[in-house]
Amino acid sequence: MSVSPSNQLAPAPLLARVTPVSNTALLVQWKPSASNGGLPVTKYIVEWSLNVDFDSNGGNIVGFHDIPATTITGKAEVQAVTTANSGTGVFGTFTLNYDGQETRRLDFDISTAEMVHALEELSTIHDVSVSREVVGHGFTWLVTYNQMNYAGDLAGELTASDVGLYPASASVVVEAQRHIIGRLPYHHVITGLAATPYFVRVSSFNDLGQGSALEEA
Repeated sequence: MSVSPSNQLAPAPLLARVTPVSNTALLVQWKPSASNGGLPVTKYIVEWSLNVDFDSNGGNIVGFHDIPATTITGKAEVQAVTTANSGTGVFGTFTLNYDGQETRRLDFDISTAEMVHALEELSTIHDVSVSREVVGHGFTWLVTYNQMNYAGDLAGELTASDVGLYPASASVVVEAQRHIIGRLPYHHVITGLAATPYFVRVSSFNDLGQGSALEEA
């Protein structure tokens, strides 16, 4: 006799992150759970409150918004690493550091495949793709983060060191102007808020109802 597991409420989403976008608006982002309780998740419910218990008693307003599970709006983070020299070519090696971990020494003209390998050797990076452009007397590598452990903005997480490049005028930088901010698969912008702290939670919904929530302050 075979026994099939019973369907359950969907577990909470993953990696919920809340970021202020103004004094009266919050950006909420999240990833779906690996499990759906045995039934497809049909929507996500974003709730916000002045009360950690999400209790509307005592004048604490509770707001909510439904996001259909089919509304996927994520995009990959992209960062640009550029070597340059005002007069002549660039030679030697440089290093990159991501979230506290440093790559091995990278050749001034490192290939895209070798750049991917060097970055994915770091335990803080899981899956990237890289393209390369010739720029002036150097190169630009566009690094796309195909999997993000947490929501962008990742600016400042990737840094570069020109120690090992020559001549002395050679440099390597992570370009802010070419940075594309990534976003997790689902998001919602809560607007019309008062300039005061809020509690936010996100839950999954399947045919059995609303599952447990992941909360962020």
